[in-house]
Amino acid sequence: MKGQMGRRIINQSECIVCKNIFQPKSTGKNKNTKTCSVKCAAVLRKGVIPWNKGKKGTLKHSEKTKKQMSIDRKGKNTWSKNRKLSPEHKEKLLDGRKGLSPIPKGTPWSEVRRKAQPTKKPYKMNGKEYDPNWREIRREIYIRDKGKCRECGIKTTNQNDGKYKTTIQCHHIDFNIKNNSDKNLITLCASCHGKTRFKKIDWIKYYQNKIKKGI
Repeated sequence: MKGQMGRRIINQSECIVCKNIFQPKSTGKNKNTKTCSVKCAAVLRKGVIPWNKGKKGTLKHSEKTKKQMSIDRKGKNTWSKNRKLSPEHKEKLLDGRKGLSPIPKGTPWSEVRRKAQPTKKPYKMNGKEYDPNWREIRREIYIRDKGKCRECGIKTTNQNDGKYKTTIQCHHIDFNIKNNSDKNLITLCASCHGKTRFKKIDWIKYYQNKIKKGI
């Protein structure tokens, strides 16, 4: 705002708490402030109930908003990543722990806590969902069969010998990936395993008899 002589007139306001005259900022969020200081603002806020008091957990994001927030956070480091604590900070943390009971180690979980734990995610391979412990299950089958294909007898390995690569694989005899019993699993090489894709009923009977006889 300018007067007749071109000089700028400074706007002044009166604090509604202490009645002092002050000059508010011309820009920013404090442009239309009614108090002259932080102390006066705190006095003005006394007795005012915040909008979110007693409303814990009422603000919920939609699924669309959650996905967008997840996309926006990708590639960004958290505030604590690669952050090292200063010696003074460490001493303060230790002082804060004085007098408190130590965290118990090796205490067995109760049944309630054990059941409350989230279940393991299924092991995904070739677009299928296997048992979460599938790696451990098939490793036991490989040890049982001594790492040999039960069909052709070749020693299976995951390493290339220079001519060809023979991959070790574990086959479900009844083609049900949820049935992980020892009698339903057998070690095969990649070549013999590929043959089981055709005439499945015949292969089921063949390998079931093979497991029963222990061949």
